[in-house]
Amino acid sequence: MLIVAQAVAQNIEFEATLSTSKPEPKYHNRLHTADVLTAMSVLIGIQSKAQHQFDKEWVACALLTAIAHDFGHPGNVNYFESEIEAETTKKLQPFLSSHKVASFWCDVLERAILNSDFTLVQKNHDLVRGKEFTCDQAWLSVYLNEADVMASATAKFGPQLGHSLADEWRLIDFPAYQTVSIDAGRKAFLKQLVFSSNASSLLKINESITEELME
Repeated sequence: MLIVAQAVAQNIEFEATLSTSKPEPKYHNRLHTADVLTAMSVLIGIQSKAQHQFDKEWVACALLTAIAHDFGHPGNVNYFESEIEAETTKKLQPFLSSHKVASFWCDVLERAILNSDFTLVQKNHDLVRGKEFTCDQAWLSVYLNEADVMASATAKFGPQLGHSLADEWRLIDFPAYQTVSIDAGRKAFLKQLVFSSNASSLLKINESITEELME
């Protein structure tokens, strides 16, 4: 899975810098991928200190999921549940097949990516409410959800990322581009965020969100 992650990363780099295809999206680009990979690594690093044993295959799958979750993102929005995410899983299939990734982990990876649709976040967090962390499907989905928005949740990076998302949506004339980067849109976004993991609790993500909303 780590070899696949490297191959996907190299393909993303190639398509963004060497191919003659259209420019990468304003928000769902290599910076976003790097942000999500960094956040996933931090979440895993924090949780691993609290675990005597940590499933290395689960960690490899989590890192691959972070790199691949927006693989081939067109800079569009979903018009039905997990529309773009389903296309991502299709694009990943040749990489998984050529490197003979076990079908169990292919299924786990696919489900986590499909669950990264923003409309499914609350449902994913509901599935782990009151449960201790384990290296399973439910927690992988939650970790990806948290990593996906962690940079945007911060007061330091979030506003600028909001402007990038507005630029991306403006190109497709998605109406929310008019509000996502202004104060009201920023507050509405922050109020939707959910962070359930012990790792994000130690990072005090929810406290920082509350502080920003009160300012």
